[in-house]
Amino acid sequence: ILDWGMTITVPPDLQYGLLEFIAHMNAEDYDSLPEDFVKIGATPADKIEEVRKSGMAEGFAFAMKQLSKGGGPAKIRDRLRDEFKGKFGDDLSDDELSVKARQQM
Repeated sequence: ILDWGMTITVPPDLQYGLLEFIAHMNAEDYDSLPEDFVKIGATPADKIEEVRKSGMAEGFAFAMKQLSKGGGPAKIRDRLRDEFKGKFGDDLSDDELSVKARQQM
């Protein structure tokens, strides 16, 4: 159900910024995300280099990829556990997998 009382008029420049952001996410062009964040007003232009260096775009992209696969937090946890077990070994406990994953970061 759409609540049309909650809609707003979106300025054309923001419309294009949002479309570019979505296009970059779909194309997995994560290097463009910091500029997209500036265009949509989520990041001040003078902070763009800090955003690039922070790894935030990569973290955001990772989260969006996981969410796009569906299933909510429990399924994301299960997919990550399976990925880490394949990478670090099936015999590790969840706590041991967490330690290994953090060491890699």
